[in-house]
Amino acid sequence: MNKEWSELNKIMQASIRKKDTYDHGISTMFELTFELFASFGNFKKSAV
Repeated sequence: MNKEWSELNKIMQASIRKKDTYDHGISTMFELTFELFASFGNFKKSAV
């Protein structure tokens, strides 16, 4: 993935380890998942 995705992944991993920031980590995880599926969609379009 790209640098932005990598940074979000680091934030997510650090956030889900702490009780106070767990909810933020889950939100970040959903953002990462959305970006991942968007990338798959773009890949599929370019392969056709």
